[in-house]
Amino acid sequence: MKWSVWGVCLVFIGCSASVQARNPEIVPAPLGTCNGTSWSSLVLGRTTVRDIKKQFKTSRSDLPMSQELSQPKEAPQKIFALFADKHDDSPLSALLLRYSGSGPNLAELSKALGTPLRNYYQTGRLEDWKLVTFPGRGIVAFELNEGGQNTVPLLMVCPPAAAAAVCRELQSSVQPVTERRDPHANDPRVMLFGSAFVRADLKGLELSNGERQTVERTMIDTTAGGTMRYVVGASGSYETNVRGDFKPDQGGSLEVTSTISGLGPYGLVTGTGSSRKSLPAAKDVAAMYSGINSTNYTVALYEALEQAASSFHNAMMASGPPPLPVIRAEQWQRLMDDLRERSRTLALSMPSSPSGPLSEEPPPAESVSVKPLRPAVPALSPAAPASRPAPAQSLFTFQNGAQTVGTLLSFDGTTYTVSTPKGMRRFRAAGIKSIQALGPAATPK
Repeated sequence: MKWSVWGVCLVFIGCSASVQARNPEIVPAPLGTCNGTSWSSLVLGRTTVRDIKKQFKTSRSDLPMSQELSQPKEAPQKIFALFADKHDDSPLSALLLRYSGSGPNLAELSKALGTPLRNYYQTGRLEDWKLVTFPGRGIVAFELNEGGQNTVPLLMVCPPAAAAAVCRELQSSVQPVTERRDPHANDPRVMLFGSAFVRADLKGLELSNGERQTVERTMIDTTAGGTMRYVVGASGSYETNVRGDFKPDQGGSLEVTSTISGLGPYGLVTGTGSSRKSLPAAKDVAAMYSGINSTNYTVALYEALEQAASSFHNAMMASGPPPLPVIRAEQWQRLMDDLRERSRTLALSMPSSPSGPLSEEPPPAESVSVKPLRPAVPALSPAAPASRPAPAQSLFTFQNGAQTVGTLLSFDGTTYTVSTPKGMRRFRAAGIKSIQALGPAATPK
């Protein structure tokens, strides 16, 4: 049996599509199971694009370097897997959840996680919204209060260190909602334009220079109800395009489009107008269709000009500052971009070992309040070589201030393996501030 190259390719493509079609839709686990490293079998910094495509049915999303995970139709949210890069081996850096309804109840989520929530506020916000985080769990919820009703339209699952870094740039105390003031409320709504020209693409018809100048003079004199004014050198423009095709024995058609565009006090304003007319055959009076005096020709031109002026006037009068939801969407997008970039950096810096959290902060379950014993043995640097291990019992202080006691089992130059009361844990050296020896028989007070 002989196989062509194209045959092999088609079989491979068909098999890939079949495998993807058989992959199940994701049925996400409760958010309360998120531990700062993984959720719903998706592990930050470990799971790759290839892994997700093999495990779940996916589709392209409107976000760069991401895949949407298919779910049952009744799912209350959309789930997007965000990756650190485009290639199939790129690690998962974060997850984005978009809710169609009110979203999760954050008080109940806090109970399920066993972690108190923390609120963060951005100064200068024009609506009552905040970021809500759960330390050590990498959950960042965007909560909006509208008319006394709280909703969570967006939520990100990311490395706890990325969430902590972004929140450090916000305020932990409630910030007042700023009343928006329109700086252009008293500005005249007038656009200045400095060019007015006519372009013609005609077959069997003509637009003489004199006729062209007449139309352009009409355009220059246009004020659109006082919302536009011609000034030599101004940036705005008024353009008219005339296209037509006419044969004396068959007739033809004429299409005119006019566009007015320029800056108003709130940004770019545009008005358009168009008109299309049929030109019937007229063997004996073909000459009348060669000039602007033709009735249909003239009507088409000036209908387009009048429509453009009216359209521009309406657009200028309707212009104003962006709606509050648009401003909020831009503010949230900047925060999400910041979270994603920090998450991406962390994901790309992770070693290939299958264990260890994608975080420089320990989960809350590993954090206990410990009072150091005295006299204290000098603390070891997190960068200490393996030849200088801590004693059997040591107090580990993390960069975020949390502490835990455990027995140091090994250190490979980047990661400490520690036996704690909660079980064996792996801590990245970069996340540890100090290691304090307590002695073989010491216990925390």
